[in-house]
Amino acid sequence: MNMLNIWPFLLLFLQYTTALSYEEALRIASKKDGLLYVNGKSYEKLIKNENYSFVIFLTAEDARVGCTLCHDFGPKYKAIAKQYFENLNDPQSGMYNPIDSDNDKSRVIFGFSDYMSAQTYFEKLGMTSVPKLLYYEPGKAPQLADFTNEFSFLTVENTDSYTRWLAQNIPGLDPKFLEVQIPVSKSKLYTSIAIGIASLALLFKFRSSIFKVVQQKTVWEVFSLSLIILFISGYMFNQIRNSETSRKDKEGNVVYFAKGFNMQFGAETQIISIVYTILSGCLFSLIKILPNLKKSTTKLVASVTVCFIMFIVYSYLVEVYHLKSSTYPFHLWNAFKSS
Repeated sequence: MNMLNIWPFLLLFLQYTTALSYEEALRIASKKDGLLYVNGKSYEKLIKNENYSFVIFLTAEDARVGCTLCHDFGPKYKAIAKQYFENLNDPQSGMYNPIDSDNDKSRVIFGFSDYMSAQTYFEKLGMTSVPKLLYYEPGKAPQLADFTNEFSFLTVENTDSYTRWLAQNIPGLDPKFLEVQIPVSKSKLYTSIAIGIASLALLFKFRSSIFKVVQQKTVWEVFSLSLIILFISGYMFNQIRNSETSRKDKEGNVVYFAKGFNMQFGAETQIISIVYTILSGCLFSLIKILPNLKKSTTKLVASVTVCFIMFIVYSYLVEVYHLKSSTYPFHLWNAFKSS
């Protein structure tokens, strides 16, 4: 056989049997915001980490899978990998550059793989659930399921835990270099200063009227109720978890309420806030407004109407508990009964 004919096959063989160097892996990752994207066709080449540590996030972002944690932590993982890569290439960041280090473990490449594009890779790994965050010591990644360490998503509420986990596995890496730095917008800063100055000027000009309003008991009652609704509706949960507004189920229908009590969509928070506001308004009316009505007939009709509204709205609230957990045993009105 002519040697020229077998040369392309030889090159292809060398491509898939030669380990990927740290410099080559960095070059590939530099085109994808610091991430090495692993799919079903490229995994055999990309995971050959001969002289560097390899961390990979395994996920399934397709809506048909319905993986809540995948959508929660995927974007944050990508942001961390991008921030690490930027610090690595910025001499002013102060981060130790491990490219010339004798310790292979101190060099790290961040990988990312989605089930829909890497089903073969997931099958080789024996993955039965996602997300997974795996750490491989140098030379271990080709052994697939024989990873060095795995991060547990069961007890984590934010990214702080797995930035510490990454730093514990990678020598010389300080968690602060994995913290995502959000640049300050000068235009927003100047706008905030201008609004602050204008607000102070208005407060000073109308200080007498403002002081009278602040002394009103009703103002503080409404303000207190508003704070209570804000705190119990789930706004802080959405802020901390950066929850998405809604999601589509396997049939493509929009879902506003997440199953279970450990997750809550943004739309769910807004709906619950409206429900609590209506209930609070009805209660406030019964206590503060209706008793002051002079005509008994008007007072009776208004009281019955408000109580009926409360019954309807509270019936809906009870059914929300059924949407969150099918084992919730109570119902108020069958008109809202979920199937």
